[in-house]
Amino acid sequence: EELDGDLDLYDLESAEGLELPEKIGRDLLLNGLENAEGLKLPREIGGDLLLNALKNAEGVEFPEKIKGDLQLRDLENAEGLELPQEIGGDLLLYWLRSAEGLELPEKIGGDLQLSGLESAEGVELPSSFDGPLLLNKEITYVPREILDSVRTNLSKDKLEELYAECDRREQGQDDEQRKEAIRDRLADED
Repeated sequence: EELDGDLDLYDLESAEGLELPEKIGRDLLLNGLENAEGLKLPREIGGDLLLNALKNAEGVEFPEKIKGDLQLRDLENAEGLELPQEIGGDLLLYWLRSAEGLELPEKIGGDLQLSGLESAEGVELPSSFDGPLLLNKEITYVPREILDSVRTNLSKDKLEELYAECDRREQGQDDEQRKEAIRDRLADED
């Protein structure tokens, strides 16, 4: 079963009894769906997939590839989230608060929006991603390898602040390693 155009089920609140085609040629709009229970997505989506009201993605089986954008605006945590391997457009996770458990696709063709994160600790960017990475302007930490490798929406002042935090954390690790080495030496002398 195949649909060449868009499928707009914007006001649908429950996936119970919903049977979607195996292939949708363009966009699939499921913005009103808050619960994914019983949702079986098409094998192929040629455009965007909008699941903006979804609070929990546990049990959602995404297609391996979405050719357009994937929007999960209201998703607050990555628990049970298994994203497609490839997203041709943007990946928009507006309100995701924590990167814990977040495994990003291998390829993102557009923007990556993680504007709800307070810290990007644990985020590993896909091997095929050029940015930009859109972050919360109040974010407190972004790993140096991310800051060095991709464009962001952050101001120069904010970037300087984030690099300073990286320096502080790295200095703290160096201090801890020195203290540990001294403790080991003292223990050996006993």
